[in-house]
Amino acid sequence: VGPSKGSVVPVDERNADDLTYDEFMREYALKSRPVVIKGLAQKLAADQKLWNTETIVEKCGDHMITPRVFDKTSTKWVGLEDEAPVTVREFMRTFVNDADSKGYLFDWGLPKSCTQLLANFVVPKYFAGDYLQSFPTVNRDPASAVDQPPRLYADSWPSLFVGPIHSGGGLHIDSFGSNFWMAVLRSDASPPPPFPHALLWFHSLHAPLSPPARR
Repeated sequence: VGPSKGSVVPVDERNADDLTYDEFMREYALKSRPVVIKGLAQKLAADQKLWNTETIVEKCGDHMITPRVFDKTSTKWVGLEDEAPVTVREFMRTFVNDADSKGYLFDWGLPKSCTQLLANFVVPKYFAGDYLQSFPTVNRDPASAVDQPPRLYADSWPSLFVGPIHSGGGLHIDSFGSNFWMAVLRSDASPPPPFPHALLWFHSLHAPLSPPARR
């Protein structure tokens, strides 16, 4: 018996020029309601120049990345398996020219990987109160040289996602059960169908929450 279908709740679409910070917090953030804010991507750069493939290659082309490919049989985080490392330039060339490409640049943290892309970046007012940024810059376990949560993630975002049609990962809830915002600069994707959180459970090995298997 599979999960029953839940009711579909429409997602509001609002114009950034008409949505105030107070209304966003009151009607969406505090109620955990998703919203599509239109016209906001153009405000992400102080010079109004949006990122595109050419900009990414120009500023980050020599950086090494590890593309990912979704495998529904994988036990790794959200089912993403590593491909061979390549430069950003090589990845973008394949992404643009190869219609059968499946490699996915997934959650590539720009503060640690390519700060050049953030030179004129402006965090929208709705999301400027990043909870993780309020933690001290040093948060280390005395017995370890590795940053511990929550500081471990404080410099992981904003991050970059680039992938062809049908790329992506498995169903999951983000770290800490947190919310996120995403600026869509170019997309041919459709939003995923709704899935009731009550039918998800914790995956003890890799932390995503997994849907029950059909019986």
